[in-house]
Amino acid sequence: MNYLFLHQNYPGQYLHIVRHLVESGGNQIVFISEPNANAIPGVRRVSYQIPKYDPDAVFPNVRDLDRGLRRAEQVADCAANLRALGFRPDIIIGHHGWGELLNLPDIWPDVPILGYFEFYYSPQGQDVGFDPEFPTSDKLSARVRAMNAINLLALALDQHGQTPTQWQYTRYPEWARRQIRVLPEGARLDLCKPNPAVRGEELAIGKSVSAPTKNR
Repeated sequence: MNYLFLHQNYPGQYLHIVRHLVESGGNQIVFISEPNANAIPGVRRVSYQIPKYDPDAVFPNVRDLDRGLRRAEQVADCAANLRALGFRPDIIIGHHGWGELLNLPDIWPDVPILGYFEFYYSPQGQDVGFDPEFPTSDKLSARVRAMNAINLLALALDQHGQTPTQWQYTRYPEWARRQIRVLPEGARLDLCKPNPAVRGEELAIGKSVSAPTKNR
């Protein structure tokens, strides 16, 4: 299969799945991102850069959207070049947070998109508005709502969505959840596991020190 991945900070959440697809063989994998030093053998990198501009000249509440649309334009140009070279993905997989996928239906109208929906912002009860001692100001509420602009444009593509946890899924409005599925990312248990050799040692974090655990 032909896979097209997108994440401005290559490879982002897609490190393990991309490695798996490479090791499985028979797949052509193209990854569009901004430049960085990361590398995965067997993956064709295509880099883009946003032309320099003055973000202070943009109204603060739409800066995320403005930058996202600039990304979308650069990514679409990269995709059009790939199309001209004969590449056509069987599926497009990427993170919606930075707007990179927004214009890809214009390049490949019939190719399905699986977009990563990481977080839906709310002015109350999440990363802001959770502490009565520090109430959310009206201006901050307006800013937080505006941060969902890329989310809403991505949902308007009416494609397929994923999110890694049930909690993140429930942050999205009920009407949006029909196109989002919970796909747990998991962990590499060969790396993330206890080390018996340090079980009996003290653990110090700042001024706090834990008592050693006896080996059983």
